[in-house]
Amino acid sequence: TCALPISQINNTSSSRSRGGRPSSASHAGGNDGIDEDEDDGGNKDIQFSQQAPEPSQPLHAPKANEESNFSNLNAAVQERLVTDLSRLLLFSALNKQPIDRTKIVKETLGENNVTERVATAVLSKAEWRLKNVFGFELRQAPKFMEDSLPPRFKARMYVVNQADLDDEAGSHSRALHSVHSTTSSVERGVLMLILAFAFCKGDTKISNKAKTKDPNRWISAEALYRLLHSVDENIPSEPPNADEGGTKKKAGGASALGADAVTTPSRRRSAGNDNNLSLTPNIDVLLDTFVQQDYLLREKINPSAQSGSSSAAANSSLVEGSGIMYAMGPRAAMEIGRRQVVHFCAEILDEQPDPTMLAEIEEGEEEDEELGGAAAPQQ
Repeated sequence: TCALPISQINNTSSSRSRGGRPSSASHAGGNDGIDEDEDDGGNKDIQFSQQAPEPSQPLHAPKANEESNFSNLNAAVQERLVTDLSRLLLFSALNKQPIDRTKIVKETLGENNVTERVATAVLSKAEWRLKNVFGFELRQAPKFMEDSLPPRFKARMYVVNQADLDDEAGSHSRALHSVHSTTSSVERGVLMLILAFAFCKGDTKISNKAKTKDPNRWISAEALYRLLHSVDENIPSEPPNADEGGTKKKAGGASALGADAVTTPSRRRSAGNDNNLSLTPNIDVLLDTFVQQDYLLREKINPSAQSGSSSAAANSSLVEGSGIMYAMGPRAAMEIGRRQVVHFCAEILDEQPDPTMLAEIEEGEEEDEELGGAAAPQQ
């Protein structure tokens, strides 16, 4: 288990800054991909090497009949639709709110009293504006996890920064993220720890939906809390019970990632550890928030569905306790990626990245490419 305090793991994703692209500055130093910079207080902050995140999927092209319907609208109505939808997409993205394609387009059309079938055309033009003005692109969940995600993710979209951070557009979009971000470096460090524990200590499971092997690695809530407690003794060693509120309490979006996530008075304390509690994040609230923002997936496992899984038999922690499990979510896959998590674990432990884990990722990507090629329409 990594013995590095949470408060020191604070720069793991700062150069990625909600954009989904690594910063070229992160490669400046040597030391096996780890740089150490001193802050004004003389403390050293660890800078981790940056790996490419998961390739995301672009949106489908607009339908020809909807393009025609859109062109027949009054020019002022066209502009209002594109402006309103672009604004909604941008605000949702900066607040880390999940974007439901169907709902957000329906809301825009309804507010403008447009009944024509123009949804894909308006979305395409709003996407073009976001890309050319702010350097953002609308993307769907990575291919490797697409089939294993719950149905609600089918219409989900994510705004990512695909611009080169060295050019003006990339710097502009990154600055926008930085100004509006309420995520502290400590909370980014917590997210990296959770992803690391899930990917490196978790296991695969049988998908309840498709009865097939889930490509994600899952960790039980009980195991996750034990591991987090081993890093910071002020974090409870067990997940909250239903009657404690805990994961039942809905976090308030951005506010839950701000001061409330650190100073919530109702936060559970680890038994016998009341010292320095103000420096310890509220894990119960953060987990809720990361799930709501799609950085994490949370499921209640069906133990009977795992009976035929050799991996589940080898790792009984998948079916322990409450049955609640966590795994990397689509937003984390696009902004951080599995390779980054593997390298993060290796650099924390001063080891080489696990070649079997990297090979597992590469094999999955090759299978996705083959399936994508086979499913491609004939020209």
